[in-house]
Amino acid sequence: MGLAQRTARGYHRGVQDQRIIRMGLAGLGLAHELNSPLTATALALELLIERIGAEAVPPAELTAELGRILANVQRMTALVRHLRAFARGDRSAVGPVALDTVADAALRLARPAAEVLGEATLERGDADPAAIVQADPLLLEQALLCVLVNAVEAGASAVRVDVHAAGIEVLDDGPGFQGHTPAAGHSTKATGLGIGLSLVRAITEDAGGRLEVGDRPTGGGSTRLIFGA
Repeated sequence: MGLAQRTARGYHRGVQDQRIIRMGLAGLGLAHELNSPLTATALALELLIERIGAEAVPPAELTAELGRILANVQRMTALVRHLRAFARGDRSAVGPVALDTVADAALRLARPAAEVLGEATLERGDADPAAIVQADPLLLEQALLCVLVNAVEAGASAVRVDVHAAGIEVLDDGPGFQGHTPAAGHSTKATGLGIGLSLVRAITEDAGGRLEVGDRPTGGGSTRLIFGA
């Protein structure tokens, strides 16, 4: 076999390996990412059923609550579709995305979970309307949502999201990463790592960026989704 053939075979094997990795991350990440919204949806339905059985719920209030539950289910359905496309390498959903919009959406989605998990305060910090990247908006929102929920689950009581020209930074007052990184393979909630941040890294890199995590000098953790210099 000539050098050119061996090189071509090695290239195609590398592409296949990357696809397998992406499919594995998407599959495991899907289970990870759907766990919290599924639990929240089930709880909301249980509470609504209890209320309907115990009292007369005004039609407008019932409609609004069912609308919120339906929106949650529709988002999970869309997430499944987008993660499957991500696993296949399908970039049809990629387009210009304002990082400020991503930050606002992720914070809105994370606040109910933050209240339930630890009564954590989520804050919106610096903004940059000019910060725009080419990405799948739903997956990028989900990546940032994962970072926020991880911080709260790890014990943070205050989390802030800043948007700069170079990307998004999440600062928290939790235990930090204790010198670990997502690539190190640690998966304990004490460090907020595991398949969740592995998927965050894959989504960020797919959008042409990189993920950086570390401990803050003053305590707590810093997670950055960097798309510029």
